[in-house]
Amino acid sequence: MSEQDERTIRELKVAVNGLSDRVFRLEQRLEQQVAGGGAGGARGPGGSPAETPVNASIEGEYGDPLVKIVSSRWQGQSYKDKRFSQCSPEFLRDHAGFLEWCAANPFPGKEKYARYNLMDAARARLWADRIEGVGSDGCATRTSGGAPPGRAAQAGPSSAPPDFDEYDDYGESPQKDLF
Repeated sequence: MSEQDERTIRELKVAVNGLSDRVFRLEQRLEQQVAGGGAGGARGPGGSPAETPVNASIEGEYGDPLVKIVSSRWQGQSYKDKRFSQCSPEFLRDHAGFLEWCAANPFPGKEKYARYNLMDAARARLWADRIEGVGSDGCATRTSGGAPPGRAAQAGPSSAPPDFDEYDDYGESPQKDLF
């Protein structure tokens, strides 16, 4: 067997192990949701529903926290020591899941911080929606095409979109007299 084949086999084993770990975590999450009576969101210590309702806002003094630790599952660019407003939406969604996991599995003696992890998870999702331009109702909010706060506008095509009402599917003008 060649060295290239051995390397490929090692890479495939790592990928399969990662997928099986993820399936295991998803099965555990599903079991917790079924046992808890539904997909009720974040769980507190011991798998019980979080007792404190999360009221997070991205406005104000605590609305744009720093990323202090990055999940080992995250394979993209590291956003450690960056503000949530400086991160990609994909990272923020992954980070929110990580923070919820941290809230559900606190270190001994650190249970009081679970509430703050849940609030930061909610803030991460709010920032991801704001950066993507999605409102709380799931609809796009940036109709002007402007950049999200703190982001530079990206140059796009300067031509106007084509007028599709001018011609039909066969290249003929719809204004043509049909009778």
